[in-house]
Amino acid sequence: MTCPVDWTPEADSQLASLWLHHAASRKAITEAQAQIDHLLGANPLANGVAVSEGLYFVAAPPLRALYEISDDNRFVTVTAVRMPP
Repeated sequence: MTCPVDWTPEADSQLASLWLHHAASRKAITEAQAQIDHLLGANPLANGVAVSEGLYFVAAPPLRALYEISDDNRFVTVTAVRMPP
């Protein structure tokens, strides 16, 4: 199964802010974002952990992303991203 993965404007903004404020980690952040897209595009249910009904998270160090899966399991939307302390 291949699912399209989209990032909300808020998640894009959070990712950009992390990238700008963590200069030493820019390469790792870029690679983690690509890994998140790959994992969620390949199989969002198997590659994430349920947080609450309809909300999941995936970890690709140094990032963690929250995401939702459409009702028909064919589209993934990343809603937030952060770097845990």
